[in-house]
Parts: sequence; structure tokens; C-alpha cells
Amino acid sequence: MDEFEGSEDDARSDTFIPLVINTQGWIKGLGGDLLRKIQNLAQPTDIFDLDPQNSMIPIQRLQASSPARLHQVKAILNPPLALYYTASDYRAMSMVSYFHSHSLASDGGSMTWTTEFPLCARVPWEVDCKEAIQQIILIGAGYEDVPPQELGKAINCSIVALIAEEDAGFNSKENREEEETWPYTQGSPTPSPNDTHCIGLAFIRGLDSERHILHLLTPVPLQELSKCRILVKGELDMPIWGFLDFHQDGGVAGVKWEKVPYLQMGAGDSTVIGGARRRTRRNLMRRSQM
Repeated sequence: MDEFEGSEDDARSDTFIPLVINTQGWIKGLGGDLLRKIQNLAQPTDIFDLDPQNSMIPIQRLQASSPARLHQVKAILNPPLALYYTASDYRAMSMVSYFHSHSLASDGGSMTWTTEFPLCARVPWEVDCKEAIQQIILIGAGYEDVPPQELGKAINCSIVALIAEEDAGFNSKENREEEETWPYTQGSPTPSPNDTHCIGLAFIRGLDSERHILHLLTPVPLQELSKCRILVKGELDMPIWGFLDFHQDGGVAGVKWEKVPYLQMGAGDSTVIGGARRRTRRNLMRRSQM
């Protein structure tokens, strides 16, 4: 039986892949016009209206141009957690939760979490880039200007994607001219999605620039981690919570705050660009909101 075919009792269709469009919540003024244009272009078969009691645009106007089925979903009123956390807080918690998880195997094994120890107390994997890694790629604004001699500073204490290649018969030494350098070429393009796939994320907790060794923290099991041949650093960063040591109040892993790298306790230095406290301007509104 093909792996994409369901059982006889499975009523799900395997002849097409559904497209789900998550529209923005701005439904007044220009937002409402954009919402109607999206509907006219997509011609959806079903429309889910969240919290229809408080809808600011009549759902009948959205359905005027298509016979889409309407599903009204009652929203949860005043969820307790929404009063204390923002969307960015949830993303940060999701990222830290990922690195505290275990048993992330591709065979559908159950996922467990261990929060007894902070990430700084976890034993990392030691990866020799000269033996195991074919290429390190930096993507994002400004990363094309990072020279090879500054690569260690650019990737230290960062989150990278673990990329596996379809061709498992790779030998790093045969593909590199100089074995005493990082497997990095400035301005390299991103891996082809046709020949590679991402198997997970890893946090570079430290590195040895002389021996070109990385210390990685990742929930990816060893049998999957051994398939990694490419490391890609993008815009993802470890949330501040992931750096902290909740077993110690005066520093991290026995190191006092004055000597802890990448972290600074107390007020920032306003003389440094970006060191001053951010000011949120909540008095700016669109003309339709005034």
C-alpha cells in the first residue's frame, strides 16, 4: 500500500491538498476591502468566521461573490493567559520548549520534556566540522558581508537549522581544499529544497575556532543528527529565557553577571547605539481609527 493512501475507514481525501488562507484580523476600512479581494481571488469553498457577534463587517458581503459555506466559530472570551503574554512571548516559550524536549524521532515516537535543568547544564554534542559538516551557510540581511575569519563570532551562541542531503555518501575532506578552515564560503546560496530537507534545529552553545568544533544542543536524536551535512543560520535567536540559569541567582553556571557573555543585567548603556530603553508609541493611530 502506498504510504499516502489511507485505510478503508479513512474518509479523508487523498486526491488534492487543501489550501488554508489565514487572513489578517483587520476587517475595518482598507482591511475589509483587502479581505473581500482575497476572497474574490481565492474563491474559497468554506469561510470560518471567528467571533461573529463582534464582526465589524457583515459576513453576507464576503459571501456575495461565491457560494462558500459559512462556519461561525465562537471565540473564547477573555482567556486568562492572553492577559499576561503577547504573541512574541508565546513564540519565545515555544522555542525554549523545543530545546527542552526529547525523543523527537521521525518514526512518530512520543515527545517528552525535561525542565529539571537549564540549557546551560545540558551536555552538548561535540561536532567536528572538518569531519561531519559539508557547509555552513548564513542567510539574512547583512550576513553576506561576514568574512571567513569572523564566522566563529557570527555563529557562536546562535540557532542553526540542521540540513540533511539526499545523497548520504558525502565525504567532507574530498570536497574541501583546505582542511584547516571552517566549511564556509562567503555569500553562499541557500540549499536546494529539491536535494535537502531540514531535520531540526540546534543551538550552538560554544565553539573552538582553532579545532573547528561546535558544541550543539538539540532534541534531534543521534540517528537523525548523524545525517546532518549543512548548517544554516538565519534570523532565529535564542530567547533570553534560554540563556538563564534558574538554579543560580547571581549569574550563569557559576559565572558572575559581570563576566557572563552576551548578557547584561541592569539598565543598559544609553551611550551605545541600541542600549537605551525602547519607547513604545501607542498614540499613533490610522486615520480610520481616530
